Amino acid sequence: MSGFVYVATNESLDGVVKIGISTDPVSRIRKLKSTGVPTSFSLAWAHMFKKPEVIEAAFQEYFRECRVANDREFFKMSVEEATEYLNNKVFHDNGNVERFDILCTMQDEISDALNKASLRGVSVPDMTFVLGTLCISLMTGGDE
Repeated sequence: MSGFVYVATNESLDGVVKIGISTDPVSRIRKLKSTGVPTSFSLAWAHMFKKPEVIEAAFQEYFRECRVANDREFFKMSVEEATEYLNNKVFHDNGNVERFDILCTMQDEISDALNKASLRGVSVPDMTFVLGTLCISLMTGGDE
């Protein structure tokens, strides 16, 4: 079932973000106020996914060392760290990675074209390295 993965912050929890899933993250954030924290939570980021539980589980596994407690969805990290990871998942979940798979399979053809241009005296940067790095980074989520 589709739903939102969200990132929430609370000024009382400096350097900690909450990651969760909900069909209505705004309402969920309002409900978090009753969790015994002195200040309200703020919604920092949200995006709808086809399978939010898969994205949330992947996040929890990837950042398991940052988890504040095993039974809670709070992580000691910045909003930027959390959203960078999740924005990458948005990119992959939307299927855009297929475009880059095509680019990667065309890397040899692109390299040949650049070499031919270079032999003709046309100054071109070494795009083979750039394209290869881009493809690896996009397909591995930037972990390489």
